[in-house]
Amino acid sequence: MFKLQTDYALRTLIYLAHVDGQASVQQIATAYGISRDHLFKVVQQLVRLGLVVSRPGRNGGVRLGREASQINCGEVVAGFEGRHGLLPCVKDQSYCVLEPGCALRTTLIKAEQAMFEVLERLTIADILRNNAAEKSGGVYNLTIRRRPIESLESETAEHANGNGDALRLPVTAGVGISLIHNPAARAV
Repeated sequence: MFKLQTDYALRTLIYLAHVDGQASVQQIATAYGISRDHLFKVVQQLVRLGLVVSRPGRNGGVRLGREASQINCGEVVAGFEGRHGLLPCVKDQSYCVLEPGCALRTTLIKAEQAMFEVLERLTIADILRNNAAEKSGGVYNLTIRRRPIESLESETAEHANGNGDALRLPVTAGVGISLIHNPAARAV
């Protein structure tokens, strides 16, 4: 099972690819009904991995660091989970007394390789493409206060242009991410 951070990382990339532009961490957290503070830490890691770019300031936010078709899910999962093996014995043969010759270890090595082979063939663009033709399912299921996320983009832009306070939070290496403080957004 993947860590919650990995789940949030994939969701963030899907969201940013769907809106095809910049979004605040608050917008993404609200759309998914997840913790903004936890998501902020995930976004910091996405920035470090070069998968997203942050823009500080009042109208700042995050956007994809490269085309969605160039971001494969295996890279994202490995960036958050690592490739350490499903059990400690996969990387360290001396970890278990059943080695050498354990069939479970050999099977786990093959299973992890197979999983990453599948994930490395799947891009963020592929995930969106599956639902784009019908404009339903996947990211199209996201609604906030019974409105699709597309209808919230103009509301957020209006809010950012003077109807609210901008909050700048530091990331690493001198990069910042701006979030729009919107108390109403908490009532999802």
